[in-house]
This record gives sequence, C-alpha cells and structure tokens, in this order.
Amino acid sequence: MTQNRFSQVCRQTVAFTPLGARHRESRESRYTHVTSYVTSTRTAPAFTIGTQSSTQNPAPRTQHRRAKARPAATIKSMDKLQELRRRHTAAEQGGGEDRRTRQHKEGKLSARERIELLLDEGTFEELDKLVTHRGRDFGMDKEIVPGDGFVTGYGYINGRLVFVFAQDFTVFGGSLSESNAQKICKIMDHAMETGAPVVGLNDSGGARIQEGVLSLGGYADIFLRNTLASGVIPQISAIMGPCAGGAVYSPALPSVRQV
Repeated sequence: MTQNRFSQVCRQTVAFTPLGARHRESRESRYTHVTSYVTSTRTAPAFTIGTQSSTQNPAPRTQHRRAKARPAATIKSMDKLQELRRRHTAAEQGGGEDRRTRQHKEGKLSARERIELLLDEGTFEELDKLVTHRGRDFGMDKEIVPGDGFVTGYGYINGRLVFVFAQDFTVFGGSLSESNAQKICKIMDHAMETGAPVVGLNDSGGARIQEGVLSLGGYADIFLRNTLASGVIPQISAIMGPCAGGAVYSPALPSVRQV
C-alpha cells in the first residue's frame, strides 16, 4: 500500500511541479518546463518502483506550445551568431579604417600587421579577442571596442613557440586598462609555465587615466611578472611608437630591448 502511494506522488511531481497540483495554474511556466523535460525523456521511465513506472505523456496543448517555440529559439540562435561575427569584425578593425590609414601614412603598421609580420605565416592563435574594458565613467560606456586595443596570443617563429602581445595605438592611444593588463598577464603566465619567450610590441601612451588606479594596478601586475620571469624565460620588448609612463617602464625590465 505504501509503495503504491509513493509511486503516485512520484507521478504528480513529474507531471506538475514540486509545489503540487494546487499551484498548477499560477505556475504554468514551471509546468511547461517539466512536461517538456518529460517529453524529451519519455522513452525511458524516470522512476520505477516495483513494476510501476512514473512516466506520463504530456498534454496535447503542451506539445503545441513547444512546436511554436522552436522557430523563436532558432531565430535567437541566429541573432547570437550574427552578434558574435560582428564583435570579431569590430575587434579586427581596431580603431577604424581612418585611424589605420593615418598609421600607414606615418610609416607605422597596425598591431595585427606587426604580429603577422613577426610570426610564421598562419601560426598566430589569438587569446581573449573579445575582451572589453569595464570603465563606465567619463563616457567610456559609449566607447567599447572588442579586444580593448591589445592583441595577445601565441604563435611560432622559425618553428619555435613564442607568446606575443601588441598594443594598438588606434584604440585609446594604446593605453593600458584593467582588462587588457590581464590579457598581458595571462600570456606571461602561460609563457613561464611552458618556458617559451615573450615578445612585446609596445605602442602606448601609458595608463588609461579614465580608469584611475585600476589601470595603474594593471601595470603593477605586469611589473611583477616582468620581475618573476627575469632569468626564467626570454623577455623581448620593442618600442614601435611614442610610449610613455608604464609603457616605458615595463619594456625597460626585460633582458632584450629594441627601440
């Protein structure tokens, strides 16, 4: 007798909600979720006690609702893919075509062009491509560029693994933020773990003043890793444009520097 009652409770729990049948009308969304789950797993019983099974077929009207929801889910997935492609394109454009053209007129390459020229063709793997800054003061919430002006990753030079970062002067003057400082720290950590060199292509005006002490704290994290990596892995720095502040101090710490 007890076994049969427990089996009935199991059926009610699966068919309706853990709150019971009395709340069915007020918890219609939960009912739909549970019955959808039961429908997807109806080929295998959810509970078996003795010879009884708790699986029940959902109501026809629930199936009708699920059929209507599928196109909306598909459209939503397509929107997400389009948004992802847009962000990748924005990250690759950096500060925009006009600023890149100005760089070329000054005889300077963009950050991505420098990396492509440095590494073996087709070996660069970018990390944290879509990272953005967290600043919301001084109008920074309206100026968000995926990648936040730094290109970081790893690749090969003459078949040997190296980690590399390049600062994009077309995005906020290549200034350092809390977010892109973490990108540099990440590849330096990976380099020390694998024993691979780090190459830094510096083209920055220093700390991003809109973020205040957060950007200065980012330089502190980088300086720490410069010191810890000294004598452990090769650190190579190149000054590719007008640099100031921390963008000069950090390149001064590695063993190999090129101006």
